[in-house]
Amino acid sequence: MPEFQPLIIRLESTPSTNDYLLQLAKSNPVKPFTVVTAIHQTRGKGQRGRTWESSAGDHVTLSMFVQPTHTSLDQGFGLSMLSALAVYDVLQEFGIEEVSIKWPNDIYIGHRKCAGILIERIWTGQRLQFAVAGIGINVRNRPRQLAQAIALDEVANVNITPAEIEARLIHHLYKRISNWHLQPFSAVRNEYHLHLYGRFEERRFETAQQSFSGTIQEVDEIGRLVILTDSGEIQKFQPTDITFLT
Repeated sequence: MPEFQPLIIRLESTPSTNDYLLQLAKSNPVKPFTVVTAIHQTRGKGQRGRTWESSAGDHVTLSMFVQPTHTSLDQGFGLSMLSALAVYDVLQEFGIEEVSIKWPNDIYIGHRKCAGILIERIWTGQRLQFAVAGIGINVRNRPRQLAQAIALDEVANVNITPAEIEARLIHHLYKRISNWHLQPFSAVRNEYHLHLYGRFEERRFETAQQSFSGTIQEVDEIGRLVILTDSGEIQKFQPTDITFLT
């Protein structure tokens, strides 16, 4: 049976592939797993209103349209986990080592960020209409002003092009999301935890009220970071509530 080929809309330039796909889906019927890619994304979006910087032709910037075919995708952290694991799958295929998932939406190589994920959802009341999974990956020429950033060509042992990464990413996103209903939520969460950046390591964190030390225990079913603080207390945090200091 031939492999499923999603509809791919390729753009030379757009402010945000997420915004383009969201607007398209609000005004037109969109097939499941439709993908929008851009050679140059001029105002890519990240978490907490941050921007994702990219130079033309050096990065993978794409968004995939997802319909809620399974209740676990309607809410919680499921789609974020699947998207992160799909990026992990791609980097493993190219032999890149020390890859981890930094909660809630970044992919790290060692201690430096190579990719970011942004999930945006459209609701009708309590019902999820659809979601868009946006992913940006530094393939070449990472943003030089960002000391914590890294590009794949800095660590890969083979020549890697954005087109190759894009093709494999679309494949793994489709595979992960379309097979979501075939495995228990706990199995996906356990796999996510295997690659969770900083798990069981003492680190410093900051909230609006304080900074403190603690060790990451897990990410719970609704996507909160569970930390055992240095005072022996278990606390749970939403992404907007806490910042990593180390």
